[in-house]
Amino acid sequence: QMTPRSLTPNEISSGLVHRDFEVVLAPEIEVASVLDFGRIYAGLVHQKQLQIGNSGSAALEISAISGVGLQVDPAGSLTIAAGDSPSVTVSLQVDSLGSYSQDLRITHSEGQTETVSVRASIEALPAAVSTQLLTVSGRVSGVTEGTISVEILNGSTSVMQQQAAVENGRYRL
Repeated sequence: QMTPRSLTPNEISSGLVHRDFEVVLAPEIEVASVLDFGRIYAGLVHQKQLQIGNSGSAALEISAISGVGLQVDPAGSLTIAAGDSPSVTVSLQVDSLGSYSQDLRITHSEGQTETVSVRASIEALPAAVSTQLLTVSGRVSGVTEGTISVEILNGSTSVMQQQAAVENGRYRL
């Protein structure tokens, strides 16, 4: 059995040891496989942040981020430095009810593509119902019958103006 020993400088320089090192710097994309918007309302624009990281040792060049029905900001090319992980804003607007599923494709360095599955459950926007009712009544001094004009102000702005009949010195509108 041989005992390991260190090589001498002469042995190294004589060509006994041959070392070939190639340092390869490469980007490495890190992105979630699913971007779930959850429950959203039909017809409205909803936005979510998608973080795109680069865990590699060189800059990551993104040439396109696209998907049918999806808007991405920034939309153009994007360079992500090694170790950085910025976010892009993904906007989704769906007009029909039900489930939504679409692929967001991220084309990056040397034509490779990463796919993120975008999902959502689309619901109807609840109807806005206004049930405000304003009843104005009062007494008119010195007049028992006739018609008066009533104006409602919000500060100095007229909100409503209406004619009212006066009966027995009282009116109601």
